Amino acid sequence: MRSETVPAGEFHNIDDVLDDVRFRRQTIASGDLREFARFLAGYSLALQIHGVDEGFAFDPDGPFTNWLSWNFGTSLSHGWETAVESLKRTDESSAEAFFRLLGEFRENPLVLPPGE
Repeated sequence: MRSETVPAGEFHNIDDVLDDVRFRRQTIASGDLREFARFLAGYSLALQIHGVDEGFAFDPDGPFTNWLSWNFGTSLSHGWETAVESLKRTDESSAEAFFRLLGEFRENPLVLPPGE
């Protein structure tokens, strides 16, 4: 992950946006991921409308949600934000849990069945 924010005109993909948000946590109001999930849903829709193939991982049935399910046994039925809430540590905000899990996902994005 980047060590500083990226000027808005220099965002190239969702990873740049997420790295910027990680440094500006106020974007995720009160640690509530629902608002942030809506932002990402809008981003996904914009990619589809404009025909951009970015490899977006945060759709309800996308790689991040599947990764959470396979690696932590979370349900897919309520999306990644509910899974992140359920995996939040006692001393973590929802935003901190999201970025911790995102870091783990970025390090090892493979989705493997248990035992393989």
